[in-house]
Amino acid sequence: MFRWLAGTLAVAALAPLALPAHAVAEEFSPTGSITYTWQGDPTRGCAAEGLCAVRGALILQPVGSSGVSSSGPSVGPTDVPLEPSAATVRVSDGAGAGDCVDIPSGPGVGANLKIGRGPGGGLVAHVESSLSSGRCAGPLASDLAAVGIPVRRSPGKHPTFDLSGTRSFAAGPFTGMLVSTLVVRTGSSGGGSLSVSPGPPPVGLPVPTHKVLVERVTLRYRISSLPGTLDASFSGESDPFCAALDSCAATGSIALSLPEYRNTLFVSASRIVTQRVDAGRALADFRRGLLHGGGGGLGPPADNSTARVVEMFAGPGGWRCQDSVDSRRPTLFGAAGLRSRSGIALALDSSLGPDLLRTHCPGPSFVDVFGNSRAVVRGSIGADRLLAHHSVISMTSAGSFAGLGYAGSRSGALRFSLTLERARAGTVEEERP
Repeated sequence: MFRWLAGTLAVAALAPLALPAHAVAEEFSPTGSITYTWQGDPTRGCAAEGLCAVRGALILQPVGSSGVSSSGPSVGPTDVPLEPSAATVRVSDGAGAGDCVDIPSGPGVGANLKIGRGPGGGLVAHVESSLSSGRCAGPLASDLAAVGIPVRRSPGKHPTFDLSGTRSFAAGPFTGMLVSTLVVRTGSSGGGSLSVSPGPPPVGLPVPTHKVLVERVTLRYRISSLPGTLDASFSGESDPFCAALDSCAATGSIALSLPEYRNTLFVSASRIVTQRVDAGRALADFRRGLLHGGGGGLGPPADNSTARVVEMFAGPGGWRCQDSVDSRRPTLFGAAGLRSRSGIALALDSSLGPDLLRTHCPGPSFVDVFGNSRAVVRGSIGADRLLAHHSVISMTSAGSFAGLGYAGSRSGALRFSLTLERARAGTVEEERP
């Protein structure tokens, strides 16, 4: 079940928007730039975090034009892709050792500009992307995504969206200013509007199917976090990247916890059989590891679920920074697979990317600590505990890492309480190719 769920989420994130009736193929040509600047603000607690001397800037410079199929700039919200684009961060910590210079989330940062109606009825744009201060001290991606940019729209079939102006914002211990000279011009792709009306799907050759009996077990658990942290200690690497990031003599630590995490975990397994079996037999076969193709997944976390990151950073020039960030409803999803008689392997991944481990202090990114895999922790549930009413699972990700400008090691574990809420077992009839 979960492999299907995870795949659905991945496809939903990557697939283009479905074309509604009378959609138009628009070409967007952005010119200008968006610049975010920030500085530590004593009224927002920068002294306690060691960030009062920080000054920084992020410049987003769209390059070229792009085309997109949408409902058109005159119908509902408008999505404007700003990729490829160049984004650069430069931050001074005030310690005099040098500036931190980074490219958020790597070169060619993709960004999406969503233009829609604001609370007062006027047009407002938000940059939806992984834009942040990167590995440098400054705002998180969630901070910058919350900053709205007023938009002036020209009349006509192919309007121009003028986002030029300034806007102040606050982000953690910082106050900042957004300065925009961005103007987005629209035009029909291919020289004219393209009206698309939904029609019947293409007709393909029918795939022959036949009915089979499937022995299946589906389990639903209530999952709650227990006290535990996943820790990462780091230091500046002696390579060219640490000079650019101003991290050559830095040391620090990061602790990730899920203090109020609650969710639902699903596990399922099945096999084709020649005759029907009852629930008791199916559960017995499940315990013996005879069912296969198992999967599992997490539903959306409870509304009050939180993830917490606590960071301690010691930089060159005697600079000290400490900060903690809480995020609501952390977007963790699991990949569970049945391993025959040994039980179920479970991995918790993150779709938050760089923000999961970042605070307003400088430090390594998610990719630095975990590599290109999104897996945060891994664990397993033994076959002898799968049908127990209550059990505890410990999930870890111990090991060393080396990233851009930082290296270190991971330790600790996240712990979860599992309570079996429902077990469905028996035989169902399905159509199979």
